[in-house]
Amino acid sequence: MIANTIQKSTRYFNPSSLVSKREIEVLHLISEGLSSHQIALQLYIGIETVKSHRRNLLSKMNATNSASLVRSAFESGLLKISASQVNSN
Repeated sequence: MIANTIQKSTRYFNPSSLVSKREIEVLHLISEGLSSHQIALQLYIGIETVKSHRRNLLSKMNATNSASLVRSAFESGLLKISASQVNSN
């Protein structure tokens, strides 16, 4: 019974309602392979702010590292592969 409740709550989980616009920007840049320093430079924010966004994302997405964060983001629909990304290879 508990497993059914967990499964149902996971099915209706909408991470986009919990993730801020800035966190989504950081998430996109993480998925492109940028370091925290590079993200800070691109978004004109401090590196500690980037690290804070990264920590918040890991917690909200229940991820343990950047790879699992990006995977979770794709699985939840927060990140999508665009045609230009597919054709660039």
